[in-house]
Amino acid sequence: MEGGSSNAASVAPKVQVECDGNVSEWLVFDGSDQAAAAAKQLSGDARDHCRLRRDTETSLGYWPVLRMRRHISLDDDDFSEEVGRLTWLTELQDTIGAGVATPGSPASSQLGQQLRTALGSKDDTLRLVVRSGKLVWEGRPALEAGEGSSAALQKRSAAPAKRDKQKSGGQQKATSGQKKELTDMWGEVFIQREGPGVASYHFTSQGDAYISYEKAKPNWAHDDGSKYPKKKSFTQMTFDATTRTFKGTVDWAPKTVRGAQRWVYEMVFDESFSRISGGQILFYAPGAPDSTPLSRALFGKDAEYKRKSALDKKLEEESKRQDKTTTQIWDIMGQTFEKYDQSTGGKRPTPQKTLELMFGQTMQTFVRDVEADRRQMGR
Repeated sequence: MEGGSSNAASVAPKVQVECDGNVSEWLVFDGSDQAAAAAKQLSGDARDHCRLRRDTETSLGYWPVLRMRRHISLDDDDFSEEVGRLTWLTELQDTIGAGVATPGSPASSQLGQQLRTALGSKDDTLRLVVRSGKLVWEGRPALEAGEGSSAALQKRSAAPAKRDKQKSGGQQKATSGQKKELTDMWGEVFIQREGPGVASYHFTSQGDAYISYEKAKPNWAHDDGSKYPKKKSFTQMTFDATTRTFKGTVDWAPKTVRGAQRWVYEMVFDESFSRISGGQILFYAPGAPDSTPLSRALFGKDAEYKRKSALDKKLEEESKRQDKTTTQIWDIMGQTFEKYDQSTGGKRPTPQKTLELMFGQTMQTFVRDVEADRRQMGR
């Protein structure tokens, strides 16, 4: 691959990663240097903001590609920053192999070769899944039995696992039964990135659902200039549990919104009910037949909704992780300035040197420590 060129990015193998029903696409390069060069090239004017990052869901290190994405909502256009992810082969190999193959072992090399072969296939894109916080390559070829291989690890852990199972008795079954698996969306709230009250969907109880406009944007109004109500109920509701499809109608009569009086919804939820992954909204003028909508919006493309309780849990976990990370960075920063103070005999750093110490040496040390901890955990 030609590191740093847009052509290199166009031929880089792709990996699709699924987490909680959301699928993200990653480009995989031979090494970190090639990924970094391609990221800076593709980021254009944003290249100064291109820094090595670690994904909280997959634990994969990656170089981001920053670009602007246009969002088309029901009432206005909006833009947000979108991050493309460029990772590299050994990072993918170590992350998937964590707990399965010791880094540097023959089994790890074998896993790397399997990945290279899969990435080189033109028949299909390699798909990975995040399960219980770990990146899993489902259906991958089995590693040969040996030190550090999956078979060897399973053999070593079989006896303790069996003893633990006998000791715990029915406790494991009871614990697993405590995990809530949603079978519908009733009792849940689905929100856009702006949060509750901004056209959020509230499924309060079976057969009762509404759209909340508690925090509607200032320009949201009917065609006659009147504001939306704080709550607008769905009518003609149905729910098919087999296909996870909710259907409902919002009737604004006698008012209209951008010429439409009737909004007909079809929401298809993902298997975990963490987001609205498909379906559409059809907008009809007064008296218009069902076959001739004025326009439509597609869920998952024009309108992105996720379950609030799932996002709250992620934010809580991220907050805890960030608190720990922040403390670690401050500790490293203090050590960095202390070393500088000792090496210069107490000389006060210039503003330029201060920035170098804070965002240069401190962050480099932090990244090295995180990488060392991650590799240590994989052993």
